Amino acid sequence: VKILTLFASLQVYGDSLPAMKYIQKGDSTVFWGMGGPGVFHPYLPDINPFGKLKSGSNLFFSGVNFREQKLGSGWSWDDYNDDYQVERGSLPVFGNILKATREKNYISYTPNLSFFNSKTESEITEIKRDLNKNDFGLPVNFKKNQDVPFVTSDSLTLAILNKTLGTEIKRSSLVSEKNAEIIYGYKADTVYRRMMQISDNMLAEQLLLGTSGTFSDTLSTTHAIAYFQKNYLANTPQKIKWVDGSGLSRYNLITPETLVFNLNQLWQKTDHDYLLSLLASSEAEGTLKNLYGNQKAAIFAKSGSMSGVYNQSGYMYTATGRLLIFSVMNNNFTASVSQVR
Repeated sequence: VKILTLFASLQVYGDSLPAMKYIQKGDSTVFWGMGGPGVFHPYLPDINPFGKLKSGSNLFFSGVNFREQKLGSGWSWDDYNDDYQVERGSLPVFGNILKATREKNYISYTPNLSFFNSKTESEITEIKRDLNKNDFGLPVNFKKNQDVPFVTSDSLTLAILNKTLGTEIKRSSLVSEKNAEIIYGYKADTVYRRMMQISDNMLAEQLLLGTSGTFSDTLSTTHAIAYFQKNYLANTPQKIKWVDGSGLSRYNLITPETLVFNLNQLWQKTDHDYLLSLLASSEAEGTLKNLYGNQKAAIFAKSGSMSGVYNQSGYMYTATGRLLIFSVMNNNFTASVSQVR
């Protein structure tokens, strides 16, 4: 499914991703998130788009352009504590995760624990968040790094921004206006590579969500999917059931033939070296590293797995230099994913 998200992103984004848009009203500046990875992301280069807002003006954040559920349709509710199922939003902060890093004699947390309720618990071995609120249980003997999604809200976003930036941003309910100016943030290819090579779900969801902001005033994954299916994917061999940006949902359905069709579209529309550089490969870091041993074929692809599912789709150069586009899907098995892989 991330192949579809990459395809959609390459159609509408330029070299950099929109970070926010803003409008000046007297001595006030109102801004909206554009659905990208946000600010202070722990695994992306540091950016600060706020430095481009008018200095000295009163700042207001409006989140009314976000018109989507924070969790995707068909996502597993009991994965809420796992780092691969992060809530979506118009302007994520710190990747919308509480990141715990084990140092020699202490544990550091970003964002600061003061934004959440937390207590130490002796009977747990890893951080455990309450299902519906930001109450975190911290293990007495925490021995590994861990990322835990937090429950997002506009008020929490403002609290984190104000403390981190050392400024005062207030809340607004102003609807986005057509003459708003866009501020750009992360380099697109940096985000694409992390999404495709290590299969980062959060980035995939935010990228697809953000595409809707390039052709409308609202942020909606549902609207984005409808737009791309109508304007770019109308002639697929079989109809796609496409519901999210990452593939977390079991409601997603696509045939191998249709995915090969989409991969061929990517190949025809994109510089080949650039496209291959975005994918995991059998010769570099990522989800395919060391998977094919020492064989001479060069494989550039995206894998996808969950319980009972293992798929691989992409491009392969054979030993004689011939290019093959392939999609192999394995479903409904009871063996381990590693056996099927």
